[in-house]
Amino acid sequence: MATAKIALLLVLSFCAAASTLDEKSPASGKSPPAANLKLAPEFQKLYAQFSVAFSKRDIEALMSVFDKSVVLSYQGTPDANYEEIKAGFEYDFKNDPPGTGWKGFPEESHQEGNLAIVVAHWEYYVTTRGTTETRQRIRSIDVLKRTQGKWKIVRTINYPDPL
Repeated sequence: MATAKIALLLVLSFCAAASTLDEKSPASGKSPPAANLKLAPEFQKLYAQFSVAFSKRDIEALMSVFDKSVVLSYQGTPDANYEEIKAGFEYDFKNDPPGTGWKGFPEESHQEGNLAIVVAHWEYYVTTRGTTETRQRIRSIDVLKRTQGKWKIVRTINYPDPL
């Protein structure tokens, strides 16, 4: 039953993502107009938590947004599980220059009971000498599950989004 709900949410999320991929997509770092925004506040907090944890290089806080069963898909790469995602972030922490981070911009959410989807874009940035430069953007469709009152990402589908 849960698998069927996740499948349904994924189908809905693709429809939602498709509806946001037009020429009216928000400019870098800007949310869509408030009239079009359907976003639960708890998801804004979750994405902000991720961004802060990344900037502090706090791997435990960063990974706390993911369920242990998470699967991450990124266009052109094999799917990754929780341990592979964690290893990737640990690699980034060791190899990225100081001042780098990811900032999430959740744009809309759809919830049915203890499952939800969030459509967002993410920006990878580098700040040097007081100037911030966005180096990469991605779009994500995230499936979240609420367990014991906390939302966790169980599936994330990501693909490049032009700057």
